[in-house]
Amino acid sequence: EEFGEKFGEDMEEWGENFGKRMEEFGKRFEEQYGQDMEKWGEEYGKQMEEWAKQFEEGGGNWSKQIMTDPHGNKSIIIQGDKKGEFKRVKATKTLRIKIPKGAKTEINVRHGEIKMADAYNVRATLNYSPFTANSIDGGNTLINAAYAPVTVNNWNNGALLVKYIDDCQLNKVNRIDLESNSSNVTINLVDNVAFLSGSFGDIKIREVSDGFNSVRMDLDNTDAFIVIPNSAFTFDFNGKKSTLLYPRSLQLDQQKQNGRVIVKGFNRSSSSNRSFTINAAYSNIKLQ
Repeated sequence: EEFGEKFGEDMEEWGENFGKRMEEFGKRFEEQYGQDMEKWGEEYGKQMEEWAKQFEEGGGNWSKQIMTDPHGNKSIIIQGDKKGEFKRVKATKTLRIKIPKGAKTEINVRHGEIKMADAYNVRATLNYSPFTANSIDGGNTLINAAYAPVTVNNWNNGALLVKYIDDCQLNKVNRIDLESNSSNVTINLVDNVAFLSGSFGDIKIREVSDGFNSVRMDLDNTDAFIVIPNSAFTFDFNGKKSTLLYPRSLQLDQQKQNGRVIVKGFNRSSSSNRSFTINAAYSNIKLQ
């Protein structure tokens, strides 16, 4: 009996103490929780307002409505038009890659811009990708480009294939094998050797060095303009339904053969090792 009475008194005291502690804990929790929730609500409201502002600045038909309840809580409602149109945002990604000098490089890019300093034996396939380089070298170089501009400062060696390019600019060419299809190519200076094939486009050579070796052009439905050098060279032209305009300084003889016009001659000397050779069909060529 004494144990029962004692246990009952202890439990009653423990219950009273536990109730007081829980009451104090609940009060502190309510105060702290209320402060935290109030702070969170303010920050969240600011974030939502900023988000809504970005929607408005991003363009499109958007409407914003801010509603505040009696307790000061804010609700932001953003509505768009029925078409659900979004403003397109262009994203630009840039990859910078350092390539050791003399290293072989292989590139395959679509819808990206390529800029190179000096490249050796580079093999590249480029579609809708503007290409710019300071120097291209190496006999195994092969660049196949389409639908975007090509600009090279110094082309020392290699092959270039261009398709459907409105603007291909080569500043100085030492040795090149060029194939152009439905493109416009401009070479500021041919210094040594150029093998040029063109169909359905324009090819311009603004200067040929007096010390050049050879220039050969195979043209089909192409307009070509060439500023010839002052040095001695031999000249051969084989044309089908094509026109050839040339300065009087060239010593040329022509004849017709099987529906083609054959023109042979030279500039300054007939024994020169330097040569100009042009094969043309349905093309217009002007030498200056």
